[in-house]
Amino acid sequence: MERNLSQQEIDALISQLRAGELDTEVEAEEDVVPYDFRRADRISREQMRALERVVQSWARSVASSLATLTRQEAQLQLAALQQLPFGEFRRSLPNPSVLVVYTLKPLDGSMVVQLEPGVALALYDRLCGGPGERGEDRELTDVELSVLGAQIFREMGRRMEAAWSEFMSLEVAYARVETNPVYLNLLYDQDTVLVASFHLDLETGSESLSLGLAFDDLDNLLASLSSEFAMKSRRQATAREQAAWAQHLGRVAAPVEVILGRATLTMADLVSLSVGDVVPLQTGPDGTIEVVVGGQVKFRGTPGRVGNHTAVLITGPARQGASEYAG
Repeated sequence: MERNLSQQEIDALISQLRAGELDTEVEAEEDVVPYDFRRADRISREQMRALERVVQSWARSVASSLATLTRQEAQLQLAALQQLPFGEFRRSLPNPSVLVVYTLKPLDGSMVVQLEPGVALALYDRLCGGPGERGEDRELTDVELSVLGAQIFREMGRRMEAAWSEFMSLEVAYARVETNPVYLNLLYDQDTVLVASFHLDLETGSESLSLGLAFDDLDNLLASLSSEFAMKSRRQATAREQAAWAQHLGRVAAPVEVILGRATLTMADLVSLSVGDVVPLQTGPDGTIEVVVGGQVKFRGTPGRVGNHTAVLITGPARQGASEYAG
């Protein structure tokens, strides 16, 4: 509750103030960082791992394609993968740029690959048989764009389809090329876009390349991606468990016995047996005998010798009905 000061208390405060005994410094307010709810991460760690797998697969495939098409060593290494508002991503793109736009069906999304014009011209020069030296950052001609589109840009789209095939069927269609980021109107500025930054290493030097994945219906995509990733992870875990069990079981010793034959004797015949008597066995004329593994009749075989050792040649599985050995 608020309380009014008495005159005596007021006089005491004034005296302390004049004597310098009263601390008049005002505590500095703590810096408060505003939280932008539009920047809230919409993609979970699990989903980011699945998306990173897609992006890494695409990068390896594109590097292999560039190496084949331009007859030089090429590597495309992922430097960063992050989610940004589309407006921030667009403002980060240099002007001029080579912005290759693709449509993604049936997700109603878009993909954009960003190259500096000099890098695109170096690839064009290499396609035409030149040394592939980096060109100046200028606007590309229609002929240059046509050659790059047919040889490289469309192939990048096909490689993205293959990368997504692990999770879903996706149609990536080469749409157009923009040179000014201002005209890159794929989403609203506050919408989330997945941005991957790469180092493109060619024989002529190291360059940068960016990839943006923008989806109108991001929530449904992420839900589907999480489900597919979880199922795949479970399948992989099951496969690992099976391999581990196979490895452990492979070291277990199993007793193997070979039954040369069987015979049935009356008690009178049994008590009258003596040295030199011959007991006929029920083994067939083909000489096939039973091979018992762990108390179960599993195979048929033929007796023989290997060097100085008695052996059996496995000729097939056990006959139907021959299961447990009662010996």
